[in-house]
Amino acid sequence: MKTVHSRMIKIASIFIVLGLIFSSGCGKKEQVQEKAKNGNGVTRVIVEAVKHEPIVRTIKLSGKAEGIVDIDVLADISGRIVSLNKKLGDYVNTGDEIGRIESAQYEFAFKQAEAQLIAAEAGLRSKDMQLKADSLLFAQESISEQGLLNSFNAYQMSLSSYKGAQALYEQSQRTLNRAILKAPATGYIAYLPIKVGENISVNTVVYTIVDDSQIIVRTGIGQNYINMVD
Repeated sequence: MKTVHSRMIKIASIFIVLGLIFSSGCGKKEQVQEKAKNGNGVTRVIVEAVKHEPIVRTIKLSGKAEGIVDIDVLADISGRIVSLNKKLGDYVNTGDEIGRIESAQYEFAFKQAEAQLIAAEAGLRSKDMQLKADSLLFAQESISEQGLLNSFNAYQMSLSSYKGAQALYEQSQRTLNRAILKAPATGYIAYLPIKVGENISVNTVVYTIVDDSQIIVRTGIGQNYINMVD
């Protein structure tokens, strides 16, 4: 009797355990269904395909920007800097006035050359008129051939003087214009060592213009980052 009673107790225990598992499973199922209805408890998963991409790392460095084309401007005349209209780093266009060199002596030389040219031009006109008149007289046999030759030689000398005066005038004009420091090209002023009141001599570098159409940057990089640079 004891054996049968023990078996009945074990069987009853098994049914009780199965009942609890069944009721627990049903409760959980109802909770999941309830959460699904309310929109809660649903985990969303985003899946992306694996791609091979480079890893970019930014390194902050300092350097110096340089133009591929640098134009050094040399002084064509000597003198004292009386004005500067631009400063280091300014952007200039071709023909912009950067500064001026004292030009009093060059203005005086230009005026002298101008006066000489005017005088030489007047002398040339006079000799030309004389030659034309003597040519007419020679045709009329009023002067000798030697007289006509003398008139022609005088005209040639006057013409030579006029050409010399004209060349001097043009040269003095160019020299005077060189007292105005102008930008020979478009770009940035990368070098400007001159100052107002300073005396400069011929062939002194007065400024450098960097062509901004192509620029390179020179910098240094630490040894730890060398392998990271392409």
